[in-house]
Parts: sequence; C-alpha cells; structure tokens
Amino acid sequence: MTQYCIDLMVEQIKSGHDVGLLWPGVLRDLSEKSKINKRPKYAIQNGLYCDSYEIINPLPIPLMDGIRNPEMYLIKKGKETYRSFFQSNKLMCCISTHSWDFQLNWSKRQMKQE
Repeated sequence: MTQYCIDLMVEQIKSGHDVGLLWPGVLRDLSEKSKINKRPKYAIQNGLYCDSYEIINPLPIPLMDGIRNPEMYLIKKGKETYRSFFQSNKLMCCISTHSWDFQLNWSKRQMKQE
C-alpha cells in the first residue's frame, strides 16, 4: 500500500497537482487534543517534493504487536484540529489508508461545508 501511495503522489505531482503528506507522529498522551505541525518538505522521488504535516498526539497506531489495549484506540479525539487545518488551507482531500499507513493527497479548492 505504501508504494501505491507514493506512485500516486508522484503521478499527481507530475500532473501539476499540489500534493501533501499528513502522517501520525508523536503520541504524547491519551487526551482528546491533537495538533498538526508543518514539517520540512518530503522528498518523494528524483527532485519531486511535497508538503509534509505531522499529527501530534494522534490515536495510537498498531505497528507490529496488534492491539493489546483496545480502550486506547477508542478514545474520542476532537475534530476541530482537522477541520481547521483543511479549511485554513482550502483543501480537498483523498485519503488512502491501510492499517497504520496512510497518505493524504489534496488540491487547493474551496471545501464544502458539512
């Protein structure tokens, strides 16, 4: 899945789309608060770069040992951080997910209100 996402990002950049990567980062605590930090541009391939954003305090991600404590994965997280991020950047998104692995593509257009 990761290679598929990178291949898709490369082709979108070559087609002139603004592409970005939003990824789960440091888990500091199990509170409902998360935030999104802009990181240095991510080098995708042969001089192609995209914007990169790290989610601070996301929900935990099961990497290799499965889910031993399901309660950690059921904590409600506030949506305002994400809503604000997309609205302030006027982004439309397409999310590709696979277990702990996800990539976010976007184009700069006005978002529709929920």
